[in-house]
Amino acid sequence: MTLFLTLLSGVAWTIVYIELIRNGFKYKTYAMPLFALGLNIAWEIIYSVNDLIISGNSSGIQGSVNLVWACFDIIIVYTYFKYGKKYFPERAKRYFVPFSILVFATCFAIQFAFYFSFEAIPAAQYSAFLQNAAMSILFYKMQRCPFYF
Repeated sequence: MTLFLTLLSGVAWTIVYIELIRNGFKYKTYAMPLFALGLNIAWEIIYSVNDLIISGNSSGIQGSVNLVWACFDIIIVYTYFKYGKKYFPERAKRYFVPFSILVFATCFAIQFAFYFSFEAIPAAQYSAFLQNAAMSILFYKMQRCPFYF
């Protein structure tokens, strides 16, 4: 059952990521809120490395799924940097890249804080729960305001 749910989740989120990428290019926008994107890519990179390299997980299914998601997230990050600046406040456009890099660094720091504070599986679960709650709020707010972090 765990394998089935892992694969189902992997397929479902991969479809979401493909749709985010498709919409990003189609509408010349980024389709995922910045903090959600930062937390996602950090989580997926950290736990794919943990599952596939550090812990040597025998099946590697979740690590492989995480790696696929991270690859799609890299494309979403590209759409963010390509199209996101136009949504940034006019007076702050020159800070778009440094601010965005700071956000990504902060998201990695948050995910590493979980990773180094707990064992790998509880860390992944705790941070994923909080991340998903934040994502839900951020996606809702993004519908109402095009540049919502």
